[in-house]
Amino acid sequence: MTTRELIKCYRRTSGEYARREDERHARWWGERIGHEPVSALTSNLITTQLDRLGNHGRSPSTACFYLRFLRRVTVWATLMSYLPADPCAGMDLPKERMPRPRVLTEDEETRLCTALGPPYALWVKLAIETGLKQSEQFTLRWRDVDLHGNKILLPHATTGAVSALTISPSAVALFRQLRQIHAPSLWVFPDPKTPSRSVNIHAFYVGRWVTAVHRAGIPWVAWKDLRHTCGVRLAKRGLPIDDMVRLMRQRENRQAYTYRAVEQGVMVRPKPAASPPVRFADLSEGELRNVMLRDLDRKPLTLGEAARLYAVHHLRERPSREGFERIYRQFWLPWVDRTLNSLTRKEIRAWYLELAHTR
Repeated sequence: MTTRELIKCYRRTSGEYARREDERHARWWGERIGHEPVSALTSNLITTQLDRLGNHGRSPSTACFYLRFLRRVTVWATLMSYLPADPCAGMDLPKERMPRPRVLTEDEETRLCTALGPPYALWVKLAIETGLKQSEQFTLRWRDVDLHGNKILLPHATTGAVSALTISPSAVALFRQLRQIHAPSLWVFPDPKTPSRSVNIHAFYVGRWVTAVHRAGIPWVAWKDLRHTCGVRLAKRGLPIDDMVRLMRQRENRQAYTYRAVEQGVMVRPKPAASPPVRFADLSEGELRNVMLRDLDRKPLTLGEAARLYAVHHLRERPSREGFERIYRQFWLPWVDRTLNSLTRKEIRAWYLELAHTR
């Protein structure tokens, strides 16, 4: 089996949801090492290909995306016995310092809106007021906008679950202006020539947006920078971090703290690297052989031995291993010498109820 065939098999049968960039990453790896047999996949070969990305001017974060995709493939292939060992195991993801976000000043916003003209200036103002992503904003339909309730409905990109976002009175006023300016359509941002379909955002971005930025005479600004501008202005109003995360629909608080640091004029410094956690020691071949050949009827496995086997030979280098070993050290050390068949359901249930009571 070649690497190209392995990638195709993974995408067809892994059962994982397809990510947006998987097709591009799969094609890139197929062009570079697709002809190589899976037995030739090594860490050195993978590292060499990633280094070529850097030689062509690609950032470390780009190389990180490519490596993440291949790592999912090799982990799945190892579990399915297509590979004897995971060649990506132990390979650290490239690190890159988070860049300072580009934020528009009020003067730059005015100049950009003037260069764009109506109705596109309203698009920019709405993006800054709501913090919507480009994909969220230009796929909005009027049925998802409740102007009387000051809410809009946004589907999640992967799960499809719909969440309600409360918008400000200023955003409601902008939506009302858009409804008056645009031709009647199901879409909030219809195509100017064909209102029955949504706007071709690529044509707008490549044509009118790039031209307007140059005419405005301001440093380059991308559409995502409008979202950053919204975050920094929320921080400038003194909004609490939790409220910022909720309004911006972010999974972590880190970006909200970044916006607050930009507003205060503080350079964002990366956190110092944490010391590596204490981990189970790998089993030597002799120890593993003794466990596998042991008469379990006479000498059953203890909880400590089972947890070590599970962490070392099943979880291996997966991110979930750190969480498993942390839970083991925090809760299960009193049972480390207990045999598995001596643990009763009543004991486990009592431990769980006590844990739930203390949370």
